[in-house]
Amino acid sequence: MSSFVIHQGLRGGGGIGEIQIFLLVILILILFSKKVSFLILINFIWCNIIFGIIIDIFAELRDQKNQKDFDSLNRCYISDLTRTIFENEVSQSLGLICISSLLNQS
Repeated sequence: MSSFVIHQGLRGGGGIGEIQIFLLVILILILFSKKVSFLILINFIWCNIIFGIIIDIFAELRDQKNQKDFDSLNRCYISDLTRTIFENEVSQSLGLICISSLLNQS
């Protein structure tokens, strides 16, 4: 009789062992979800930091290039005068040169 009770009891289930297995599965799922969410969050933050740095560096390089292009078109290499000042000075001096040359010819 005792072998029958042990045999049927083990086959029937429904004891502390099954509850422990269920709780272990829930615990594993909770730990897995915590680790995966932490991994996703950390990867998201690091990717945003890295891409932000890269975008910022390229924006700074673009601004430097634009400033160099502006300076090459609008500044004198020798006197470092702006284009408007340089053009005003040149037009005034050309006017004086033209007037003096006309006076010298007559």
